[in-house]
Amino acid sequence: MKRNVVLPKKITPTKEVTLFLKELGLTDNQIVVYSTLLSSGILSILQISTITGINRQQLYTECDRLINKGLIQPTGRSSSKFIAAHPNTLRDLVEQERKRIDSASQDMSKVIESLLSLPRVSSRLMKIKYYYGLDQIRDMYDKEQKELEGGEFICFLGAQFNPDFKHLSQEYWLKWSKTFEKKGKSGKGICGKEGQLGYKVSNVIERTNKNLTFEPNIDAFGNNVIIVSYKEQMAMWIESEALANMITILFNIIWETSE
Repeated sequence: MKRNVVLPKKITPTKEVTLFLKELGLTDNQIVVYSTLLSSGILSILQISTITGINRQQLYTECDRLINKGLIQPTGRSSSKFIAAHPNTLRDLVEQERKRIDSASQDMSKVIESLLSLPRVSSRLMKIKYYYGLDQIRDMYDKEQKELEGGEFICFLGAQFNPDFKHLSQEYWLKWSKTFEKKGKSGKGICGKEGQLGYKVSNVIERTNKNLTFEPNIDAFGNNVIIVSYKEQMAMWIESEALANMITILFNIIWETSE
């Protein structure tokens, strides 16, 4: 007479345990298999499949991977029955992962340096930095002031530049302009039909193009392009020789048709 064997229930670990085991590289199936064996003791592939609902072919693959991680082991001569290793084995896995990360961290600087040293890679990379809010935009313009080294810069003065100075104060721009003039810098600016500088800067030549309407402010100098949208209170500082050249060409075309 056959005796009915009562199988244990499928074990689902806590969310905290699941997240931890996933950090160690275990899949959902492997976590279920390991937890079930840990709770139930020795089980055959057939029993594990019945409990977990994972098909036997897939189970052999998952068990092989768990064996390689040292979390389960086959019992006796049979390769179809398994038992879970003590949870302390997880400490070994954590240590292995820590060593792997330390090794990768040590190699990372060398790899980055090697990639940047490839022919012309450094000159081709486009660097973009974002600024959010008026305080950061003000800091960005202060940085621009320092970056300008006596060379000419060009500027599209969008509709945001108007006499009421509702974004950055008139005092700020007057101070910025005086520093600009004192350092012997020069520039050219194009206003759309709704934009104007609102004050005079001796070193800046300003023209108006009544056929244009645009809101953002765009500055270009050297290999740098600055785009500011006061409406969204954000700005971008882009380092790109190709983009700066394109803005300069576009500016010069529009400049010739402006008054």
